Amino acid sequence: MSLLHRSCTEQIRALEAKLREAQRREVDHTLAAAALRSERDRAESERWDAAGEAELLKEKLSDAFDREADLERQVRDLQYRVLDLEQDADDHQQVLEARRRRAAEHALADAWYYPGHTDTHAQAAAAQAILALPLASFDVTVTHGPGRDAWYVDGVRLPKEDYFRGGDPDPVDVLRRRYGLADGEIAQIREGVRRQEHDEDEDTPVVI
Repeated sequence: MSLLHRSCTEQIRALEAKLREAQRREVDHTLAAAALRSERDRAESERWDAAGEAELLKEKLSDAFDREADLERQVRDLQYRVLDLEQDADDHQQVLEARRRRAAEHALADAWYYPGHTDTHAQAAAAQAILALPLASFDVTVTHGPGRDAWYVDGVRLPKEDYFRGGDPDPVDVLRRRYGLADGEIAQIREGVRRQEHDEDEDTPVVI
């Protein structure tokens, strides 16, 4: 083999080696570029996923705030209702306590003015017994009408047989003395009857 041919062969081999190296580097570059593109796509996907998750969390947080505000409103409404019920219960208890006190005062009768009277001790004992009664004894429903003399306590028409003393007692007097109703309460019932009579609706009883 001539020297010239050997030199050409070596140059060709060197060039082929460089070509293979260039091809290898190209493949490596292509693989690296593909890996970078894959990483970029994954990062982009993660970014969109994160953005979507953030938006979803934002919506959930907004819903949670709305539910919390709604629950707070419900709690406030319930608190107001409880306060109203407690106030109604307190007011009703005061009414019953006043009825019991008035009934006891009626039982004392004229013992206030004649403490030495023979009936004083009996009247005082009756007043003490009335004060010892539970408030439920005065928590009654009073109905009036139809009819001028038709008075009912819890559906039972007055006067009751217990109050018969030589003649039927005045039903209004029974309401005052036995159940301690105030004159204002009785007047309220009568006013209701008067309004009904004015409206020509006499068949409906008035209740307090």
